[in-house]
Amino acid sequence: MPILNDHYTLTLASHYASALINGDYSGLDDNEGADLDAFMRDYWNLPDATLDLPMDAEPYFGTDEVSGWHADVIDFKLYFTNKELDNATN
Repeated sequence: MPILNDHYTLTLASHYASALINGDYSGLDDNEGADLDAFMRDYWNLPDATLDLPMDAEPYFGTDEVSGWHADVIDFKLYFTNKELDNATN
C-alpha cells in the first residue's frame, strides 16, 4: 500500500459533496458537473489520489475554488503520494 504523505486542502461548495464522494451528479446541472470535473482533473492525476471528507467537517460561508463564488463550502482533503518527499525519506 502506498504511503500518502502529502495533501491539498480543497475548499469546495458543499453541494459538490455527493458528486465527489458517491459519483452522484444528479444534484448538479450540466455546467456545474463539467466545471467540477475540469477543476478536479489534475488532482485526480496525482499519484494515489484519495479524497477525504473529515467526519467533523461543517459547511461554512466561504469562496468555492471551482466557481470563485461565495457559497456554503467544505474543506475536503485530497491525499496523495509526493514522490519527492517519498525519495527524501529513503
